[in-house]
Amino acid sequence: MVGKMDPYVKFTYNKKVNKTRVKDEAGKHPRWNQNFEIYVNDAFKDQIHFEVLDKDLITSSHVGET
Repeated sequence: MVGKMDPYVKFTYNKKVNKTRVKDEAGKHPRWNQNFEIYVNDAFKDQIHFEVLDKDLITSSHVGET
């Protein structure tokens, strides 16, 4: 199907990269229902970076980040 997104989220904290599963043909409103444990060193200084990507055959397209 043309136009369907296969999204996943990549997030980084303290130089450690985590990724969700790719949700095939989930569109713009996916739900992953996954849990991750992240041990926070300093909640006031540390930052976590989230990036939403669309999995393509060879690469992934950037959708958004925060």
